[in-house]
Amino acid sequence: MSLEKHHRYSLRKLKFGLASVAVAAFLTGTAGLVQADETSSQDQDNQTDQNVSSNQNVSQETTNQADLNQTAVAADETADPKTDEATTQSGTKNSETQSSESSEVAEAENQTTQSESATRTFSLEEKDFSTATSEASQLETKVLRADAATTRYKNTFVDDGQGNWYYLDSNGNNVTGSQTIQGKELYFAQDGKQVKGQEVTINGKVYYYDQDSGEKWVNRFRMGKDDQTWFYYGSDGARVAGAQEINGQNLYFDPDTGKQAKGVFATDSDGKHHYYDKNSGAQVEDRFVQVSGKWYYLDSDGAPVTGEQEINGQELYFNEDGSQVKGDFAEFDGANHYYEADSGDLVKDTTRVINGVTYQFDDDGVAVTLDKVETVKSSIVISSYEFGPSVSKIILQFDKKVTPSVIHSGASVTTAGVARKILNSYVSDASGHVVYFDSSNYVTLELDVPYDADDSSKNASPFTFDLATYRNQWVSSYPVKVENLQVQADGTNCHQVIDSEQDAINNRILPDTDRFSERGTLGQYQYAAYSPTNATAGEKNPLIIWLHGIGEVGMDIDIPLLASGVVKLTEDSVQNHFTSTGSGAQKGAYVLTLQSPTAWTKTDASKLMAAIRSYVAAHPDIDSSRIYLSGVSNGGGMTLAMGVAYPNYFAALVPIAAPYDTYLSNNNETIDTASLSALKDQPMWMISTHADTTLNVDNNVLPFYKDLLQAGSQNKWLSYFETNVGEFGNHPTYNGHWSWVYFLNDEVTGVQNTENAKTWSGLSGMVATNATHGGDSQAVYKGKNYGNIFDWLNAQNKKTR
Repeated sequence: MSLEKHHRYSLRKLKFGLASVAVAAFLTGTAGLVQADETSSQDQDNQTDQNVSSNQNVSQETTNQADLNQTAVAADETADPKTDEATTQSGTKNSETQSSESSEVAEAENQTTQSESATRTFSLEEKDFSTATSEASQLETKVLRADAATTRYKNTFVDDGQGNWYYLDSNGNNVTGSQTIQGKELYFAQDGKQVKGQEVTINGKVYYYDQDSGEKWVNRFRMGKDDQTWFYYGSDGARVAGAQEINGQNLYFDPDTGKQAKGVFATDSDGKHHYYDKNSGAQVEDRFVQVSGKWYYLDSDGAPVTGEQEINGQELYFNEDGSQVKGDFAEFDGANHYYEADSGDLVKDTTRVINGVTYQFDDDGVAVTLDKVETVKSSIVISSYEFGPSVSKIILQFDKKVTPSVIHSGASVTTAGVARKILNSYVSDASGHVVYFDSSNYVTLELDVPYDADDSSKNASPFTFDLATYRNQWVSSYPVKVENLQVQADGTNCHQVIDSEQDAINNRILPDTDRFSERGTLGQYQYAAYSPTNATAGEKNPLIIWLHGIGEVGMDIDIPLLASGVVKLTEDSVQNHFTSTGSGAQKGAYVLTLQSPTAWTKTDASKLMAAIRSYVAAHPDIDSSRIYLSGVSNGGGMTLAMGVAYPNYFAALVPIAAPYDTYLSNNNETIDTASLSALKDQPMWMISTHADTTLNVDNNVLPFYKDLLQAGSQNKWLSYFETNVGEFGNHPTYNGHWSWVYFLNDEVTGVQNTENAKTWSGLSGMVATNATHGGDSQAVYKGKNYGNIFDWLNAQNKKTR
């Protein structure tokens, strides 16, 4: 027989009678999920009939779970197939008559008497509460010791009062996984809870179980939680994917998510594209559709057509992706064709101005331009910066002259794949100089110059550094792309749009390096030289020699001119520090840059000296007593080597970030005797940075500077910086080795205190500082203080030292 439940109680809410104690013992002992029912048992035979009647007067209800027999089993009931048949989930509440209740209770009492394995329960009215409480307290230990396993619930559903259902098998255990119960396919999680209103993945397939009944869905659509997405579960209940024919319609479901495709294109397993209706989801055939503002036509197989098409008597054209060409040109059969913006019809047998260009269309729709401006050549203007070269302008050469009415608002430029900001645009000559009030075949676009110290790919540099050879070199290609630039052909009234993309690496214009107007070879060296603009006959002028670093070796003199910004030596900011030897009224100095085909070495000293002497001899207005030798990195080391080899030739030495240990040391510990003797009386100003990780200053400039001072050297100065902070843009911090940035930016003003450097313990007397530009002291020569390295250089004269 079946005992129907009256009320549900959690353990903390059980209030009355030993029945409550019995249920608590069962639940805690077996972890079964059954509800406590207030039901009479054989053990209550000492109670009055009134008590039994009172217990049965509680209204009873059944629990409905669709059409499955899932019943909360009473704690004193032994589940068997007969009780399953007696209980159904009809979804209605039935009230039994008092007499039938009495009959069921009596039968329950008989079952309890006959089976010693049944759990004892008690029922008391509230008026006997105090008595029951006392008795329950006395018997609690006995009940809790009872073997809970003696009451087993078999082949039945139970719930936990929290809306979760479980099914106990013939052994009274929770079932898990896929189960067929009363002809229904259900699923239970690992903890035994029945899955409802959820998807479950089984052996790689996804199934859905009904929210109410828990039954697996078969041949049904399901709407997602967003009320827009649809899924379908096939004849085996598995969620379908890919192309499907359902109810006579060709549909498509995402292979990964199972979502039905609606209002989008989808690609089937054969790689074919199809469009699916935004409402029904059915594959569209023989119809136009608009997707993201573009029109497509789907053929009888539902695939988008491409190329030339005649549809409904119209001559149309579709791109390779299936989008229809409207208000634009299409090129095929070696000719241009134009299609109307509204209808998409091919334009034929007419003349029309499109985007400022006049076209003639023949009977076949072939377009011939009458005044279209085409880009013939793209050139790049490369300028010198403290970090190296960058493209500052592009120059477009056209096949026709254009008026000064150039419009760059809305235009875009990319160089070497990096988007660039256009600062200005104008008609110009071939070199990029503006042409006023006249038409020209050239348009120049001035560009903002980018620099990212952390990501060189964002700089659009025309240089690349080859790690294999450790050399700077020109990039192999430098694409320049221009879009939506508007120009007006000379003699017309309409603007037309210029779109072009060309490689410009071989069309380089270098106005900065052109300042070195004299070029050639001196022995094995390439050279470039600058002559001061104010040089006049009768005045002698100083000469600054620049020796490059190891990254600029080769046979292209423009590379060392651009790589380190040596062009700065030719600009007024530096040139104005130097005066002629005669009256001193003339400003400026010669600048000579030499390029070695290999790295500088001490063995090259005689060859380099021959080149220098040859250049000086060819320029009689150079004062040979005022030749200043400077060099960076590998070139800084060569500066020291030349000073040692020719101690009486140069008026001053400026080694920058130099490898002193390589050129001057005894086993990298102290300056060797020959070097010390040669350099002791030569004026020298050294520049280095504490942040230099290429050449550790503790093993290079600092100990050697101290050795020179302790040997009694005079007119030796050290500017020692913390880091290399530039002046470009937002003042980037450069590689710690690049201390020449300060020199070329005319920012070397302070020097280290010579007394501290000489006498303090170890190297502690030399303190790196950016705030005072290399040190808190000033260079002193012949009793005069110098707050700038170039002013100091200008005062150095070999004849008067």
